[in-house]
Amino acid sequence: MHVLNAMYRLCVVGLAILLVACSATEEPSSASSPGLQPATPMPSTTSQPVAPSATSAPRGSAPAQLALTGEVAYVAGQDPQIFLLDLSTGESRQLTELRPEHAELADTEPMRLVLSCGFGPTELSWSPDGSLLAFSYGSCDAVVYVVDLEGTLRRVGEGRSPDWSPDGRTLIFSPNSPFCARADCGDPPAPGAWNLQVVDVTTGSDPRPLSLHEAARNGGQPAYSPDGKLIAYTGLLPDAAADPELFAATYVIGADGTDPRLVARGAWPSAWLPDNRLLLVDERTGDLRALDLATTDAVALGGDASFVTASPDGTRLLLVSTDTATGASRTRMASLDGETLAETPGYPAAWAPDSSAAVLIDPAGMLAIVDRDGAAAATYELPDAFNLFPPAAWRPGS
Repeated sequence: MHVLNAMYRLCVVGLAILLVACSATEEPSSASSPGLQPATPMPSTTSQPVAPSATSAPRGSAPAQLALTGEVAYVAGQDPQIFLLDLSTGESRQLTELRPEHAELADTEPMRLVLSCGFGPTELSWSPDGSLLAFSYGSCDAVVYVVDLEGTLRRVGEGRSPDWSPDGRTLIFSPNSPFCARADCGDPPAPGAWNLQVVDVTTGSDPRPLSLHEAARNGGQPAYSPDGKLIAYTGLLPDAAADPELFAATYVIGADGTDPRLVARGAWPSAWLPDNRLLLVDERTGDLRALDLATTDAVALGGDASFVTASPDGTRLLLVSTDTATGASRTRMASLDGETLAETPGYPAAWAPDSSAAVLIDPAGMLAIVDRDGAAAATYELPDAFNLFPPAAWRPGS
């Protein structure tokens, strides 16, 4: 499973998993529901989502020590759309009116079989000020959009995995490109077309390659460092024949496209910490470590993780692991020193901007809010939700 996860990270376009979360209403239930519990297998589902209603009334309330406010963007419906959920009232409103033609490619032909991917909006990412939501839309080959709070769409480019610079001016994203882990895919249609792409959102300029360097080719899952000076990404494994069992390699590059460098073989970048250390997951073992790029010192933070998300303040981690025998996934909340605080069979979706709480999707199809110690705060009914990747994003400033 770790190898499969590594293949996912290395694949630039990745799997466009259909994000489904639905109900007739989204109502926060009583906060007396249990918090994070020992993990149990996550059931699969083939049920079709039903689009949620525009509004709903809340039930119950959050604990006094955690006042639930803010908005969470999520995806729902048979024709998947993005919705905004007001955590304090339980009311949702539809943000997008996406149509299949919005996923049509203008610059390239599809390079992957559609049957290998789901279809819909994925990889939701809020701008730092919470005014714009970036996402990719389509299947294996996708289109990057931004949408404002009024639902106005703007097409940014063709690709996926958009990430914002800390100043909110720039988006970086992975291009649509063939999967070439150990084969020659030939030449791109234009120089840099298969390299990481950047666009100045404030000017509305066309996307351009971050760098024409070979190390930036087929880059995936790019992420800006907290200070905005570096970008981490997953790239092709150099001298792959030397390590035939490995798939992934982690690189960092200057935000201006200079000085690309390999920092880890057989690992992928999972998150940045506020002190600019980079969290890496070993594709063979699932071990997590924090790498200081200046000194190359690495601190082990525990194991058994295939996906990691760090709280904005860097003091909490949500780690996902998968049982290779049963396919069951579980999430563990841990402190940065490795102490396990709680566990759940759900999947983490987003942290609150102030690190006070996290959004989880549990196996029963509930969107659950837990505090920073794993205690339950509220749940919102999403009975058909099932997704292996984060299907929600908490809006900054809300």
